[in-house]
Amino acid sequence: MIRSHIADPLQSSLNAAQEEAVHKLAQQFETATGIACMVIGMDEPSASSSTHCCFCRRAAAMNVMKDRDCGAVHRYGIYQSERFGGRYIYFCSCNMTHWVVPLMLDGRNVASFIAGPVLQIDPDEYLQEEVAAKNKTSPAA
Repeated sequence: MIRSHIADPLQSSLNAAQEEAVHKLAQQFETATGIACMVIGMDEPSASSSTHCCFCRRAAAMNVMKDRDCGAVHRYGIYQSERFGGRYIYFCSCNMTHWVVPLMLDGRNVASFIAGPVLQIDPDEYLQEEVAAKNKTSPAA
């Protein structure tokens, strides 16, 4: 199972009991699906490392992803989920699939659940495409 980082504490208008319930929901989602789920507070700093998914944190630790702004991608997903009826599915800059659902309280987005990353193709094919792109060749058939 992929374990995620859950941003803590939520810097929003949630009280302690609500915040605990939100984190419990995210953990239950992970347990049920095996897919990582982050909770992002709406008042978090824009450069917060908590907005990096488990895939990006591992890649950053290997010094592979220096210039990726995962936070901006996820904040844009949050914005789009508000625009399009409370959910949004998107690709991050690593071509991984994520989805976001805002947590609304009194008509205001106080936090968001961001699930992912999910790879929708065969992992070997993903690697071949990445290597080919870096070397400006075509992937093996």
